[in-house]
Amino acid sequence: MNTNTQSCVKTIRPAASVIHRPDGFVIECDMPGVSREGIQLTVEKNVLTISGRRNETKLGVPIHRESRPCDYRRAFVLEAEIDLSRINARTEAGVLQIFLPRVEAPKPRQIAVG
Repeated sequence: MNTNTQSCVKTIRPAASVIHRPDGFVIECDMPGVSREGIQLTVEKNVLTISGRRNETKLGVPIHRESRPCDYRRAFVLEAEIDLSRINARTEAGVLQIFLPRVEAPKPRQIAVG
């Protein structure tokens, strides 16, 4: 068996779903093997960038491998209706969920006349 452990890290665009909800949107990205600490989310202007790295396992010397270390990277252009200050995310079982709430509509207010 070939036990060559040399690998080349490649960049993968993670599969994603965008879900519409009354209060905003949810983006779900498949990022198996990436820890919470290994995920970076940035928003610059109106672009949300998702990146992360799946590292090589340290369990021993692989004799067969179909899963390799990789970098994940994907970007989304956000609508103006998204409240950038309230974006939050969580990850569970290799799926990253990003919650994109809508900007709250201005509420009517009473103006006192002096």
